[in-house]
Amino acid sequence: MNCFIQLKDDKYIEIKELTEIKCSYLHAEKVTTITGDNIDRLKISDDANYIFVGKTTVVVRGSDILFIQFM
Repeated sequence: MNCFIQLKDDKYIEIKELTEIKCSYLHAEKVTTITGDNIDRLKISDDANYIFVGKTTVVVRGSDILFIQFM
């Protein structure tokens, strides 16, 4: 699947062949992994970091994300 991330500063990021999203919160040891099987569990939080892994890997702060579209 591909992923389009619209950022709040009018820039966007496209991740081709997305395989997983890793979510980590500040001061938390646990990292949550989201895949195509559990994509409905993805919740965007301002104080979390999201690692989008596909053909490229991108780290985005939750507070910078306006919306995410999966294709």
